Amino acid sequence: MPDVFVSYSRSDSVFVSRLVESIGSRGKDVWVDTEGIADGEVFPEAIKRAIEQSDAFVFVITPESVASAYCENEVEYARDMQKRIVPILRVPVPDPQLPAEIRVRNWIPFTDAAEFDASVARLIGALDTDLEAVRAHTRWLVKALEWDSEGRERSRLLRGAELRSAEAWLAGRPEGAEPAPTQLQREYLLAGRQAAARRQRTLVGASVAVALVSIGLLVFALISRGQAVSERVSARAQALAAESQAELPDDPEISLILGMRAVREKATAQSQFALRAALDASPLERGLPTIDAPGTCGVNSGLSAAYSPNGRQIAEATCTGMLRLLDPVTGTLLRSEHIAAQLSSIAYSPNGTLLAVGTSTGVMLLDPQTGAVHARLAGESTSAVAFSPNGGMIAAASPGGITLWRLEDRRARALVRGPNAGDSMVFSHDGRLLIVGYEDASVHVYDLASGKLVHRILAIGDKHEPGYWPEVVALSPDGSELAVGYPTLESLNSSVSIYNTKTWVKQSDVMSLAEVEISALAFSPDGTRLAVGAEDGTAGVWSTASLEQLVAYDGPTAAVTAMAFAPDGQTLLAASNDGIARIWRPGGAAASFLTFPGRIDDLALNGDTLDVLHETNTGEVLSSFHLPNDRPLQSLELRKYPGGIRISPDGRLLLAVEGEFPAKGPLSILSASTGRLIRKLAPAAVEDEEWSQDGSRIALEEDGTYTTPGRTIILSLASGRTVTLQQANLCGANPSSLAFSRDERRIAGAGFCGYADVWNARTGRLLRQVAEVSSVDLNPDGSRLLVSSWDSRATIWDVATGRLLVNLIGHTRGVSNAAFNPSGSLVLTTGLDHTIRVWNAHTGQQLRVLTFTDNQEEFTFGSNGARFVVGEEPPVANASSIVRVFDTCPACEDPHALLALAAPHVTKELTTLERTVIDEA
Repeated sequence: MPDVFVSYSRSDSVFVSRLVESIGSRGKDVWVDTEGIADGEVFPEAIKRAIEQSDAFVFVITPESVASAYCENEVEYARDMQKRIVPILRVPVPDPQLPAEIRVRNWIPFTDAAEFDASVARLIGALDTDLEAVRAHTRWLVKALEWDSEGRERSRLLRGAELRSAEAWLAGRPEGAEPAPTQLQREYLLAGRQAAARRQRTLVGASVAVALVSIGLLVFALISRGQAVSERVSARAQALAAESQAELPDDPEISLILGMRAVREKATAQSQFALRAALDASPLERGLPTIDAPGTCGVNSGLSAAYSPNGRQIAEATCTGMLRLLDPVTGTLLRSEHIAAQLSSIAYSPNGTLLAVGTSTGVMLLDPQTGAVHARLAGESTSAVAFSPNGGMIAAASPGGITLWRLEDRRARALVRGPNAGDSMVFSHDGRLLIVGYEDASVHVYDLASGKLVHRILAIGDKHEPGYWPEVVALSPDGSELAVGYPTLESLNSSVSIYNTKTWVKQSDVMSLAEVEISALAFSPDGTRLAVGAEDGTAGVWSTASLEQLVAYDGPTAAVTAMAFAPDGQTLLAASNDGIARIWRPGGAAASFLTFPGRIDDLALNGDTLDVLHETNTGEVLSSFHLPNDRPLQSLELRKYPGGIRISPDGRLLLAVEGEFPAKGPLSILSASTGRLIRKLAPAAVEDEEWSQDGSRIALEEDGTYTTPGRTIILSLASGRTVTLQQANLCGANPSSLAFSRDERRIAGAGFCGYADVWNARTGRLLRQVAEVSSVDLNPDGSRLLVSSWDSRATIWDVATGRLLVNLIGHTRGVSNAAFNPSGSLVLTTGLDHTIRVWNAHTGQQLRVLTFTDNQEEFTFGSNGARFVVGEEPPVANASSIVRVFDTCPACEDPHALLALAAPHVTKELTTLERTVIDEA
């Protein structure tokens, strides 16, 4: 058998002849096709046998060999046979053009003729490394292939010492060593061991057989009993999972508790799915320990809570005089003190060094770390406190009006006198104004320097009477918008509206509630979301751009008394009159939430960097963010390209197309970091385009006519070389969408007339076709084709055989899009039933269902597959688009991790009704 197989292009024959002669002179048997193929022998079969029987595979890198379909097939077969592959560099070729198996290995340079002998010495050293193991790999591979070709005949199996030698070789191969054992070799040795075991069992005497029968009967009895117990446990887990899903629409927290019980009973696919569904539906992150019994503080007073400016602490104050400081991550109580007869409100100074607490005798200033009292600002019973933006002043509301305290000398000044001042107020962004919600259903704006009322916002009309519940006000972080919660007046519902603080004109109505008072408001740190709480325990978050409710909170059982976003915007604190402060996810199941003016055109997620391409009035903008805190990294303004712009999957490049659809102008490759033109390609009538995974190639669909279909070509950016895909669709139409496999060896297309096709991306040769399709994708190595269909199914097919492998059934309407995650283990589908679903790509098991208010078609996985990003079109005209980022499948394969994830989401205090529902389940 040969020591070395050399793969090369015939145009390099002179160099290869010298190379073969030099290797042969050093005692190596070399196989090259010029002398290895006999007359009349079928070329591919001879190549396959030579690769199988050679210990090593040497690939000569030149532009001609990289472009050769024969060489590509040889590399692929050497990889499949797990051969030691040694690339040698004769003529440099750009990395993106190289086959993946060649690109990832160290090359031995042969570019300098003067260093030829030294390079040969390096090559021989590489070939001789671990030579005995390499030869053993070849020996057992050849025998395994003979066994397989003979229909796996038993007579071809290894026996005795030969079998033990092969098993020792297999056991001795370290993880990641090359050449690695092939799957066929493993099956061959396993079959040999099983045959040996069968022969051994044949020699067992009759007496032993009788004993085994007796033991078997006993084991059977025990197994039967165990199966009966297991079936009862499975049935119980299934019943709890069903109860969990039944409770989901009414009470996500009860659903969560039942789901946890189901997983603890038995971690079946159904019980884990139920628990994961409850986690998605319940945005509760953590219920903090109860500070007072429900109802202790009456209807209109109760728990007040706030985040510290750095987000590392939560302060709680209650009407019974208890002050508590907690860790928001763990819920651990850091400090608890009884400091007064009654506490009504609480606020941190902007730098976090002081904590102001409203009491029945004025305001107390404390150290939030130690609880030590810094000062007592004497006054009336204080219902609300607020720090000025620079921290030098405190405003305190009481029945007698509003008092301003200057902290430098603790001097007090009455800003407003009278009984009608409300319990909600906020300083303007520059600290010059104080905005106060009044009990006369209007908002008063005071100039702090003069103390004068400079503006008054009327709530609904002129028919107002004093005595209604105080209004609630909140200012956006940039100070440009004021949110106002209006009370219920006569036949009108309570509502929340947003005003422009420059003109004091109402911009929009966010939401309304029938016969319920709005009791708490809070803007997110980026101003894109508004949290709203009401007297009946209703709470939720709305988008200030789209005016869409993003998430509803069903946990509070009494009036919501305070709401506050964490400084990073990732969590939301809500305190209620049931004595519990709860920490929520402000975006529901989404880990990140962003809004953009105009339509979302493309998305890319690489590691922690999210790139969003969106339209504006003047052109396109590429915005980049760092996850998970959504920190802006870059905003790149681009001119408008009528044919559109696409981001490369790695986020480095942009493809811009001139001209209206179908675009007939030139194609421009731009830098995604600077917008600079890198390369301009020739004009083409482009219908659609798709990047390869590493951004080195682009698939372009050229526009055709009714009589002449357009071409689909793959363009290499480095060389300019094009490959035309073989015409495939029976109806003669171009594919309407394209997808590269992650190793870029194959490309799939979905045809408008219902056919999915797979091609060799380097040669354009058609490999497979299936029907009934809306979109396609390929797993990383291109061996499995994912097809979504308008008949509400998605399917996975074997590209080599055309066999249907997996059915993904669960959508109630057509599946519009589907994609593999980067590892190929999971599938994401979007449907016309307004859901996104996550599936196990091997079993077809449905793992997760996320429900939206509309169809979600623009999505992409992150580079490592741990997250995916979804772009949503605005639900109403002139509103903003939304981008959400989700963890793909939290604790997807680990029931213990799933239980640990769910545990903090369950509050310890349950109502009598909740306990009854859970106990009866």
